[in-house]
Amino acid sequence: MADSLEKFTGDNLKPLIGQNFTLKDCDNNSVAVVLSEVDEQELKGIEGTCLSAIFTNEEGAVVDGRFVFEHEAIGACSLTISQKSATEFEVIVSRLKHPATPPETPPPFDENQYVDSSLAPQDPLASPDETPQDPD
Repeated sequence: MADSLEKFTGDNLKPLIGQNFTLKDCDNNSVAVVLSEVDEQELKGIEGTCLSAIFTNEEGAVVDGRFVFEHEAIGACSLTISQKSATEFEVIVSRLKHPATPPETPPPFDENQYVDSSLAPQDPLASPDETPQDPD
């Protein structure tokens, strides 16, 4: 089974509101659900979208977990669902438009760059000629 997550978008799902999808669990048991609501919004602070799809099953035969969603218009994809009520559950898919880049690695710590030698602690056992002299 090819994963069709790229087709699980607001533009592709909105025309399917009111239509049946088939959910299959890991044991290949299946149940029919109806797509009842689709909401897709831009993420705040980063470039991307968040899609919420609400499905219903009047028999209450669906529980939280991972299922394969199937529909002839979008194919099949594996998604995690969360139960909202006895007959409703939700799928949330967040997508970044650009892959996240890790922060730049800071340069290695150089203790001499940050320490004023005149403020450095003095070794109490050092002889006077080993004690650092004030450059002024």
